[in-house]
Amino acid sequence: MVPSQKREVREPNSRAVEHFVDGVISDLNHNFPAALLSYQEALLYDSTAPAIYLAIGKDYLMLGKQESAIRSLKRCLDLNPKEIEARELLSKIYISDKKWDSAEKIIGEILSLDSNDLEAYYDLAQIALSKNDVEKAIAVYRRVLSLQPEPDPQLLLQLGELYLSSGHFEKAAEVYQKLIDFDPMEGLGYYGVGFAREAAGDTSAAVMYYGKALEFSPELVQARAQLSRIYSTRGDWDAALRVFTEALENDSTDVVNWLEMGNVYRQKGDTTLALETFQKIKDRFPQDWRVYLDVGRILLDKQEFLSAYHEFKKIIALSSETIWGWLFTGISLVHLDSLQQSESYLERAVDLAPDDPLANYYMGLVLSQRDRPEESTPYLEKALESRPKWVSALSVLAGVYETLKEYAISDSLFQSALAIEPDNAMVLNNYSYSLAQRKSRLDEAITMALKALGKEPENGAYLDTVGWIYFNLGEYDKALEFIHKAYSIRKESAEVAGHLGEVYDKLGMKQKAREVWEEALKLDQDNPEILKKLGRAFKE
Repeated sequence: MVPSQKREVREPNSRAVEHFVDGVISDLNHNFPAALLSYQEALLYDSTAPAIYLAIGKDYLMLGKQESAIRSLKRCLDLNPKEIEARELLSKIYISDKKWDSAEKIIGEILSLDSNDLEAYYDLAQIALSKNDVEKAIAVYRRVLSLQPEPDPQLLLQLGELYLSSGHFEKAAEVYQKLIDFDPMEGLGYYGVGFAREAAGDTSAAVMYYGKALEFSPELVQARAQLSRIYSTRGDWDAALRVFTEALENDSTDVVNWLEMGNVYRQKGDTTLALETFQKIKDRFPQDWRVYLDVGRILLDKQEFLSAYHEFKKIIALSSETIWGWLFTGISLVHLDSLQQSESYLERAVDLAPDDPLANYYMGLVLSQRDRPEESTPYLEKALESRPKWVSALSVLAGVYETLKEYAISDSLFQSALAIEPDNAMVLNNYSYSLAQRKSRLDEAITMALKALGKEPENGAYLDTVGWIYFNLGEYDKALEFIHKAYSIRKESAEVAGHLGEVYDKLGMKQKAREVWEEALKLDQDNPEILKKLGRAFKE
């Protein structure tokens, strides 16, 4: 029989222990440099104690020295491969540095040592979400729920949101139902089921659950907003308004419900009652910038641009870090033809929200209209990153590339816009005019131009485009018919006047050509093309 071997248990070095205790005391006093010095002294007497390296790693982290911390924590693991705390600290470091693969590897080691470590699972889910791996995050959260004696309501909410975002509406409803089962008097579960039912297209069930949510949690403004939106979509305006009037009967100081009620009137098309409601809000809550935004947007819709401008300026005065005041003030100025003034407001809006598509679109639009096409391009492209099917942005960017004589890109953008909206009159007109200016594919251009004109027969710009294409096709009588009508509508346009002069000139009507070019010159005194035409006319 082989005699059993006793494992040797080594007594800790007393001097190492003494310095280690000093380090612990310094840590308790938040004197981390002193603690670190004590632990390093302890290593002189015992360089194989994993606890010392773990303590040193913690202090390096407190002092912001991550690389040194990592080395100490790894040394701790070399000496004690089963040490979990060192791994937890390493995983936190890797997560903060976005080194997802390294963090995932360490967390895997933690779970192999303790398969019930909830914090490790939460970290694993965070990594999955950071890598946009929603399905893995869902699997991890489900594992966490299986380990909990009672479900964590916040975890159920997060899991429900993940199911919604990935289109698993039935599973989302099941998760939110568990929240209801856990606490039937809390409205969030009912709201979640309602949202899932609505996303799946069952608005009747959604209405029932939103109503339950508000019964138990009247403060759930998002449930009230969703319920009102469903009623509004159905055209049941009385029910949509009742959602907020009932809330205001219980608490007339809730400005959100006042704002929502005003917006229901606005959606209904009753701007009079909407403005009356917003005026009540101004009287009661004059410092709430949101009411000025809502009023300003109504005024924009009514094309009362100067009044809208003054409303939006109030937002800046009340909340200077809010994008909407700067953005909509800039938009109002665009409509007021104050492009230079609008630029500074839009620039500030982009500074506050660099990825906002509307801010980038208007910034690009203003720069393009101010003859700065190279500067406008990045803004318009940024707008299209968020909204790639935004026809107005595609059309403006196409015009910018046309100005830059990048015709292949310009044509591609126009074609993309028409693929989305084949009957968009503005795009049809702009594309056909671009081709006419280049004297390219004129048969295709006239087809598009006539289609645009069919949508808006009295549009002077569209009439001019059709006439100009006929001019380039050599059909001068037809050109005269359309451009003369365009000029009668747009006498303020030097461009249309210039075109009409060209037609008169081709038809041998030299005096009329000279007269209309002189009118054009009054509108645009420095136009080199018109000056050249007049010079030629006088020589003749």
